[in-house]
Amino acid sequence: MADDPDARVRIAAFHALACDRCKGDTCAPGPERLLEPALHHLVSDPDPHVRARAAALVGTFAPSDPRSSAALEAPRPTIQAPRCGRKRGGSRLA
Repeated sequence: MADDPDARVRIAAFHALACDRCKGDTCAPGPERLLEPALHHLVSDPDPHVRARAAALVGTFAPSDPRSSAALEAPRPTIQAPRCGRKRGGSRLA
Protein backbone atom coordinates (compact mmCIF):
# COMPACT_ATOMS: atom_id res chain seq x y z
CA MET A 1 0.00 0.00 0.00
CA ALA A 2 2.99 2.33 0.35
CA ASP A 3 3.15 2.72 -3.43
CA ASP A 4 -0.58 3.23 -4.01
CA PRO A 5 -1.31 6.15 -6.35
CA ASP A 6 -3.77 7.64 -3.82
CA ALA A 7 -1.94 9.69 -1.17
CA ARG A 8 -4.65 8.90 1.40
CA VAL A 9 -3.86 5.19 1.09
CA ARG A 10 -0.11 5.82 1.48
CA ILE A 11 -0.79 7.98 4.56
CA ALA A 12 -2.94 5.26 6.12
CA ALA A 13 -0.34 2.59 5.33
CA PHE A 14 2.55 4.45 6.95
CA HIS A 15 0.41 5.44 9.91
CA ALA A 16 -0.71 1.87 10.53
CA LEU A 17 2.88 0.64 10.39
CA ALA A 18 4.26 3.32 12.71
CA CYS A 19 1.46 3.56 15.28
CA ASP A 20 1.65 0.97 18.05
CA ARG A 21 -1.86 1.80 19.20
CA CYS A 22 -3.29 1.01 15.74
CA LYS A 23 -1.43 -2.28 15.47
CA GLY A 24 -2.81 -3.64 18.72
CA ASP A 25 -1.22 -7.03 19.41
CA THR A 26 0.02 -7.44 15.84
CA CYS A 27 3.73 -7.01 15.21
CA ALA A 28 4.86 -4.96 12.25
CA PRO A 29 7.48 -6.29 9.85
CA GLY A 30 11.02 -5.30 10.74
CA PRO A 31 13.31 -2.75 9.16
CA GLU A 32 14.44 -5.19 6.48
CA ARG A 33 10.97 -4.84 4.88
CA LEU A 34 9.85 -1.39 5.97
CA LEU A 35 12.82 0.92 6.07
CA GLU A 36 13.62 1.17 2.36
CA PRO A 37 10.06 2.11 1.28
CA ALA A 38 9.77 4.57 4.19
CA LEU A 39 13.12 6.19 3.34
CA HIS A 40 12.11 6.45 -0.33
CA HIS A 41 8.82 8.19 0.49
CA LEU A 42 10.45 10.40 3.12
CA VAL A 43 12.68 11.87 0.44
CA SER A 44 10.60 11.78 -2.72
CA ASP A 45 6.86 11.56 -2.11
CA PRO A 46 5.06 14.59 -3.54
CA ASP A 47 2.51 14.68 -0.70
CA PRO A 48 3.72 16.38 2.52
CA HIS A 49 1.40 14.28 4.68
CA VAL A 50 2.85 11.06 3.25
CA ARG A 51 6.37 12.36 3.93
CA ALA A 52 5.38 13.14 7.52
CA ARG A 53 3.97 9.63 8.06
CA ALA A 54 7.05 8.10 6.43
CA ALA A 55 9.21 10.17 8.81
CA ALA A 56 7.26 8.80 11.77
CA LEU A 57 7.91 5.26 10.56
CA VAL A 58 11.60 5.96 9.90
CA GLY A 59 11.82 7.44 13.39
CA THR A 60 10.76 4.16 14.97
CA PHE A 61 13.99 2.62 13.65
CA ALA A 62 16.28 5.56 14.55
CA PRO A 63 17.55 4.05 17.83
CA SER A 64 18.70 0.87 16.11
CA ASP A 65 19.50 1.80 12.49
CA PRO A 66 21.97 4.56 11.59
CA ARG A 67 20.34 5.06 8.16
CA SER A 68 17.17 6.19 9.92
CA SER A 69 18.95 8.77 12.04
CA ALA A 70 20.88 10.09 9.06
CA ALA A 71 17.72 10.39 6.93
CA LEU A 72 15.88 12.28 9.64
CA GLU A 73 18.76 14.67 10.23
CA ALA A 74 19.42 15.39 6.53
CA PRO A 75 18.27 18.82 5.35
CA ARG A 76 15.30 18.79 3.01
CA PRO A 77 14.46 21.34 0.36
CA THR A 78 11.38 23.37 1.15
CA ILE A 79 8.45 22.24 -0.93
CA GLN A 80 5.89 24.94 -1.51
CA ALA A 81 2.28 23.87 -1.16
CA PRO A 82 -0.04 25.16 -3.86
CA ARG A 83 -2.02 28.21 -2.79
CA CYS A 84 -5.75 28.09 -2.86
CA GLY A 85 -8.61 30.50 -2.34
CA ARG A 86 -9.60 33.67 -4.02
CA LYS A 87 -7.23 36.49 -4.81
CA ARG A 88 -7.10 39.29 -2.30
CA GLY A 89 -8.23 42.68 -3.40
CA GLY A 90 -10.48 41.36 -6.14
CA SER A 91 -14.14 42.09 -6.31
CA ARG A 92 -16.65 39.57 -5.06
CA LEU A 93 -19.66 38.62 -7.08
CA ALA A 94 -22.91 38.87 -5.16
